[in-house]
Amino acid sequence: MGAHSAPRNKSARYLPVIALAVVAVMAWWVLFGRGDGAPPEGGSSAATNAEQSSDPGSSTTGLQRRNATGTVETFEVFASRDPFVPLVGSKDRGSDEPSGGRGNLVRLTGVLGTGAQVDVNGVVHTVAEGDVFAENFKLLSVSGHCASMLFGDDQFTICEGEEILK
Repeated sequence: MGAHSAPRNKSARYLPVIALAVVAVMAWWVLFGRGDGAPPEGGSSAATNAEQSSDPGSSTTGLQRRNATGTVETFEVFASRDPFVPLVGSKDRGSDEPSGGRGNLVRLTGVLGTGAQVDVNGVVHTVAEGDVFAENFKLLSVSGHCASMLFGDDQFTICEGEEILK
């Protein structure tokens, strides 16, 4: 056996050339052909679309054109945007929230036996274990100088003098 063996079938050596030709024809058809045998519409498609959309009597809107089968093809145009600008910004909610509209600023100001004094956004609440305050907060337990609370379904522990943004 030689280092370079010949294919068994002589037509097999033409197979890569035929496959390359098929791929080239398909690429040409996708890029330049319409597939229906009709010549391309006059001018560039962008100029044709602009003419169609500027015609006041035209039934097409925006960038549209009709293909050979009569269906309307639309091309939506979207404005570019800066990917570093947040999609949802914080609106100015006024100055009544000291945290600038970002949430609730919670501070444990004191522990009173089985209760606590909790400052939420500048309003001091004196609460006992199990009490709900400031609409979404609940004091679960007090231990030493710390208290365990719920904000909605989020449990957290805070100690005297600490602040948490919830």
